[in-house]
Amino acid sequence: MANKNIPSEKTSNVTKKHGFNVNFIRNPLGRLNSVIENLPRFVKDEFVSEYGDILYLPLIEVEEPAIRTLVQYWNVKLGVFELPHIDTTPTLEEYQKLLGLFQLDKIYYQGLLTKEEDILKLLDIKDNPGIRTAQKPFSGLKQKPLEDHLVHLVENHQWVFVRLMLAFLIYGLVLFPSTQGMVDTAAIDVFYKVSKMGVSPVPAILADTFSDLTKCYIKQKGSIRCCVQLLYLWVETHLHPARSQNIYKDPILRFSKWASFSLTDVLWREKLENVTDKCYGWRSPWYKDDTVLMACGDFSGVPLIGPRSSFLYFPCLVLR
Repeated sequence: MANKNIPSEKTSNVTKKHGFNVNFIRNPLGRLNSVIENLPRFVKDEFVSEYGDILYLPLIEVEEPAIRTLVQYWNVKLGVFELPHIDTTPTLEEYQKLLGLFQLDKIYYQGLLTKEEDILKLLDIKDNPGIRTAQKPFSGLKQKPLEDHLVHLVENHQWVFVRLMLAFLIYGLVLFPSTQGMVDTAAIDVFYKVSKMGVSPVPAILADTFSDLTKCYIKQKGSIRCCVQLLYLWVETHLHPARSQNIYKDPILRFSKWASFSLTDVLWREKLENVTDKCYGWRSPWYKDDTVLMACGDFSGVPLIGPRSSFLYFPCLVLR
């Protein structure tokens, strides 16, 4: 008997007309990447020990056609990419392993949102009107003065605050982007609760990703505001399992050095249309464990809470 908790209606995306256009927020990351690449080795090691493997995420060059094409196959009812021959979706465990963040005992919750003055105090930045900004419906802190402060910290070898500031910028510009040139209140809230309360950001990252894919698919247009670097890494490594075997260790850093295929939208569609069960890499090279969270108590699904929305996903639908 089918479990009543699991969606049973399968509406095939592949029979529908593809071709709607989406884009995604591309914050200018050149200055941030320059800081990352020139950090002393010991600072990088201490950063990874404290904040996980997010350090090299800004270095990943995302192929826009890959994301534009992938969203066409999103099934909003099932929460999976429904390709002609397979269904697939990222899992919590894959993202946890990628990011080197394994704590799941404390999950992010929205609750009372963090105030901008609280994060400025944590970062040891003086509040002033020039650092705040608002672009409806978003409000937050400007990227440029934050990066100016980071560079000042680096020049003065204030490594503890360098690590803190760098992590904050990666959360705001890469993991939880909102609009260009800004770290918004949603990203601020996640980072503050990660730093002060030890919550895991991973379910929030997936909630943001799945919710934005759903929003864009329903509207048949729009901007994807989620961590496209992780999504791009995930799809590329699953589509090329043989090539991906050498990134089982430090996958984000190693993937950032991959040569890009630079395919067009048409070629990406052809690529996804021809993926079969036999050629698809069902297991990530960096995650070989069989342990996957598939239920919440008696409910056969996993609720994900993000800073902007929540999502219910069913990994049991795609596991092999």
